Formats: sequence, structure tokens, C-alpha cells
Amino acid sequence: MLFSPLEQFQIYPLINFQLGFIDLSFTNSSFIIGFSIFCFLFCFDLILFSKKLIPKSWQLLFETIYLALVSMIIDNIGEKKSKVFPFYFYFIFFYSYFKLNRFSTL
Repeated sequence: MLFSPLEQFQIYPLINFQLGFIDLSFTNSSFIIGFSIFCFLFCFDLILFSKKLIPKSWQLLFETIYLALVSMIIDNIGEKKSKVFPFYFYFIFFYSYFKLNRFSTL
């Protein structure tokens, strides 16, 4: 039996939930997104918030990316509007992490 290459992009419900006319099903796509967010936040917290006097190379990498994003956003939107930096920071990291894991489908 031959499989279509497009089968990896099918979205099917894992848990069906209907609220009137609104479909709030938990799908394989939402599972992968949730799992990616969990893994990213777990690794991010584990690396950046470990209480070590001498940072490891992973922590140095994350701090370098963080400082590069801070300077890029402040240069583009200004100092006054930098209050939304946490949103941009997590959005950019989530987007890049999800793009790196785009081949991990169920």
C-alpha cells in the first residue's frame, strides 16, 4: 500500500468537543504545538534560571540571542514601545522552535 506524501499534513481530532456550533476539538496539530511550547519553556527555564556561578555554553547562547533581540527591537520600535518586548521575544523563539520541529508529526 502506497502512502501519499500529503498524509503528514492531515489534521484529525484526538478529543472531540462540540460547544453548540463551535468545534473545540483537541487535534494532533494542537498537541504538537502544545508539546513544542512545553519543551521550549522547560529547556529555556532549565538553562537560563539555573543557579550557577559560571554559565554554561547553552546559557551564553541564550543570553546572546536575548541581547541581540533586545537591541534589534529597541532600534526598530524605540525605547518607549519596548514594553511589548516579552511578547516579541517569545513569539520569535516559538516561531523558530516550531519551524525547526516542523517535521515532527504524529
